[in-house]
Amino acid sequence: MCISVHNKDLILFEVKPDWRLNSQTNQKVISQAYNYALEQRFRFVGITNGDYYAVFDRLRGLSYESNFIGEFVLTKLQSDDLKILGKIAKKELVKDKVKDILISISEHFSE
Repeated sequence: MCISVHNKDLILFEVKPDWRLNSQTNQKVISQAYNYALEQRFRFVGITNGDYYAVFDRLRGLSYESNFIGEFVLTKLQSDDLKILGKIAKKELVKDKVKDILISISEHFSE
């Protein structure tokens, strides 16, 4: 699955049915997502099971850990969290600040 705006591909997500999905224990899933993102020329890569989301910036470093931007779980969102997720609305993504938006979201959920 990918998020695109005006025919510009922004983020590729590897979707998995595993409810134990997380950024630490699923290196094989991350590797699969990275391989496909590399083939399709995506900079930003995500993994999700529909509830858990983790996002990586392939240009940020040389390891999955250094590429990790952040994560969040939809079923654990609070009302204030919805404001920060509004940053990924299509009207915001067209401003071409995808990296800044993803970092802002991840910082909010890591607090």
